[in-house]
Amino acid sequence: MSEIVRTAEELIEKGRKAQSIFEAYSQEQVDEVVTAVAWAGYSNAEYLARFSIEETSMGLIEDRVKKIQNKTRGTLRDLKGALSRGIINIDVKTGVTEIAKPMGVIGAITPVTNPVATAINNIMVVLKGGNAVILASHPSAKKTGMEVVRLVREEIDKLKAPLDLVQTVEQPSKDLSQEIMHRADTVIATGGSVMVKAAYSSGKPALGVGQGNAVVIIDPSANIDDAVDKIFAGKTFDYATSCSSESSIVVQDAIYGEVIEKFKAKGSHLVSLEEKAKLGATIWTNGAINGKVVCKSPEAIATLADITSEEALKAKCFLVEEEGIGKEHPFSGEKLTVVLS
Repeated sequence: MSEIVRTAEELIEKGRKAQSIFEAYSQEQVDEVVTAVAWAGYSNAEYLARFSIEETSMGLIEDRVKKIQNKTRGTLRDLKGALSRGIINIDVKTGVTEIAKPMGVIGAITPVTNPVATAINNIMVVLKGGNAVILASHPSAKKTGMEVVRLVREEIDKLKAPLDLVQTVEQPSKDLSQEIMHRADTVIATGGSVMVKAAYSSGKPALGVGQGNAVVIIDPSANIDDAVDKIFAGKTFDYATSCSSESSIVVQDAIYGEVIEKFKAKGSHLVSLEEKAKLGATIWTNGAINGKVVCKSPEAIATLADITSEEALKAKCFLVEEEGIGKEHPFSGEKLTVVLS
């Protein structure tokens, strides 16, 4: 038996023992544990934000704190009052009774771009259902994942809940993640398309979130000031670490100039054709997004692309004009950077 298989089996076994105890918890007890997880994330948001940025060199501290707190609070709001134990609904008309049953041990694969907010969210949702979770962080964010789990276990320990309800992989790798996915009862995967495809191919029920490429259409009927404010905020928040942040905008000719000027007024830089070529060669290497530009500051990206104009170096966001879509027009796709096409 290889070390990878042994590690996966040990984690699964510990998770099953903890989950068998947790399965007997009442709805009130489950909700207390979920709230404890939320508190671990919310109260340590600034510490975990700094910790994750120091490890991954991705993100903006003040935005990451907001993200952790807002995502945690939002998840708790959504889960509050929801029934997840025993009988949750009786349809008298059809005679159907709905009974909630835990799925068991769930493997959660989390990305380097959001190693804290995604982890806390996954843990809360998994525990709400009466399950145990094994967190498999991206290798470049493994210390952050371990720290999240340490803080969560501290909080649930205060409630005397089984600590192995929440575990993490100390030395994450692609092979170990796949072993966990094969052995877990269900998989939650957040990351690149390759990882999500692996989750869907694991032979187990899987929920995957991969690439994002949000496109916004602005037409003359829109409140242009409001639209630009919101798009700019979404594009620059935490240096575009969220795959749901705006990636491209489609603007009608009648208001095109006005929209561009309003973006410029907020600190965006409309790149020249020469700068566009340099950006493209820097953002994509061999058809894939260059990890060196993902979730980095505009100044860092400009420097890496050898774009030296003062306006570019001071920009908060880059605007790139693009008329086509598809592989021949890479700026029309996902970028995970502070670049808006």
